[in-house]
Amino acid sequence: MRGSEFEKRVAQRDHLSAVDVLGTFDFSTAVIYLKSLVAADIDRARTALNGFRPAWNDGKPNLMTGQQFTTLAKSQSLVVHEYTHFVDTTSTLWGLRHLLLMSEAYGSINLDEGNYYKAREFSDHARSIRLPNYYTVLYKAHDDQPWQSKITIGRKFETKGKISNWPILFSQFLNSDEQVMVRSPVSTVSILEASAMAQEIMIVSRLLQLTDPEYRMVEDRELHRKTMQFLYAKNLTEYSVCVHVLANKLGCKDALVAFTICSRLTRLALNFPGVIFDKLAENCPVEKVLDIPIQHEFSQAIRDGLRCRDLGTIYYLLCNALPANVLEGEKHVSPAVAMALKVLGTSEDELAVAAQAEAEFLRKSLDETKIENIKTLAHAGHANFETIGLQSGELDFRELNLPPALLGDDTIANIFAGDKNSLSAFDVEGCFFELDDGMSWVTRFSEACL
Repeated sequence: MRGSEFEKRVAQRDHLSAVDVLGTFDFSTAVIYLKSLVAADIDRARTALNGFRPAWNDGKPNLMTGQQFTTLAKSQSLVVHEYTHFVDTTSTLWGLRHLLLMSEAYGSINLDEGNYYKAREFSDHARSIRLPNYYTVLYKAHDDQPWQSKITIGRKFETKGKISNWPILFSQFLNSDEQVMVRSPVSTVSILEASAMAQEIMIVSRLLQLTDPEYRMVEDRELHRKTMQFLYAKNLTEYSVCVHVLANKLGCKDALVAFTICSRLTRLALNFPGVIFDKLAENCPVEKVLDIPIQHEFSQAIRDGLRCRDLGTIYYLLCNALPANVLEGEKHVSPAVAMALKVLGTSEDELAVAAQAEAEFLRKSLDETKIENIKTLAHAGHANFETIGLQSGELDFRELNLPPALLGDDTIANIFAGDKNSLSAFDVEGCFFELDDGMSWVTRFSEACL
């Protein structure tokens, strides 16, 4: 399979093209394309990793050389980013729901016309991962820092142009003169990109800790510069909004700390069970959590967001329910998240039981699919879900079932090969063409819906 053909086929549905310019994850086929890497880059990274042993010498650790760091950081940052998209889209409750909708849509072509609506349902779901450009508004104001983020709420338009019951959270970003620069929605793609960016930043930061202190100081500044460049890009705020919302709520000025906490909350949002969404829609003390008047219009919209099982809504509530001591150190993060859940009206134990039940239901439902590639991905994804847990921070990709990836030189790289990896021998090319044909059917039928 050629990368150029992959890019051509996915161009119209690439939700992350504005930010993931070095690689692509296709939500319609679950295939990873690492465009900026070739086989030699993967080989060099493996050599650097094999050549580095964090052993101790006279009480001091052997440190990674600058060349080893550069080689590993180039490959690992992109690999971790794109594979996080894969994990989030196959190995969370949201991901398993996504696979089930995909399976029903692609399989509907072989059923009677009364089942074709499933194709349209998946089309609407896929389009809503990143909301249409209409919902993002760029103003002519300058983008000088410091920025402020103010949360507002609106409603989606349904297919006939009428206002729906589905709310959308927005962040209005204000510049140093308190002028509105941009209004961005807190969409599903906001959650997914925050999750992937968090994993990328954490792996590079971890590699930096293994280098010489002087070298580390220089590279740490460069990592900070690149992170700030992403966070304060006016035209990319839909992708960075989750970190801004969290940092503003907590008064957090350390980007690494903000991303570390964000990684927990985005994974929890992606794993939030449907029955707990429904429970909180009725019982969550929204007004108390957000410090707004009883029966306020905003609180009613938030409850509607919970009823719609909107990821942005639960993420925003979790941010607001966190206690201040979450910033005091890594050991405070897990207790803080547990406290946030309690404030919202549930608990870690209740959440875990509900999540396990929903994951098992989705696994059994996906067992019925006639599309073998989706069934294989679902089995691997459910196993990953069991391994990772509901709110883990940094992912250990070595313990997960992960498929090979397409590289920029048109080769297929099995980056995470291992006996325990059930997807080591996964046919990426066969999966892509089968599922891309399914998406072509979905697109063709959706265009017929008037």
